[in-house]
Amino acid sequence: MRLGGRTIPSALSARKVFHGTTHRSLASLRALREETFVPGYGPVCDKRYLDEQSSFISEWVEYVRGGIERGMNKEECISNLTASSERYPMDVGQDGMAPRVIQINVANLYDYLTSAGIHAHR
Repeated sequence: MRLGGRTIPSALSARKVFHGTTHRSLASLRALREETFVPGYGPVCDKRYLDEQSSFISEWVEYVRGGIERGMNKEECISNLTASSERYPMDVGQDGMAPRVIQINVANLYDYLTSAGIHAHR
């Protein structure tokens, strides 16, 4: 099956990753009879990759939630929660973008978890 972009991008798409919605989307992909997925970028993958991405998204959510639970405000989370760039490196030619992508993802997840920003009315 050809997908417009990677099943879930290696560097999470900051405005598209909503924990529950993303897991539902991955479940709908698992329900398809197709076994092979051809993303718009990145390697061809099979359904096992969906579990890996689901786990990775959950880890990101818990990572940011942990910062919030330790009393970090949004700016502190953005500045201090910088892990994970080695696990899923940026695509070819985009290596220098990883720090900014991580900051955007942390900011988005902070807003998601605190019902702020673009997630204020979910």
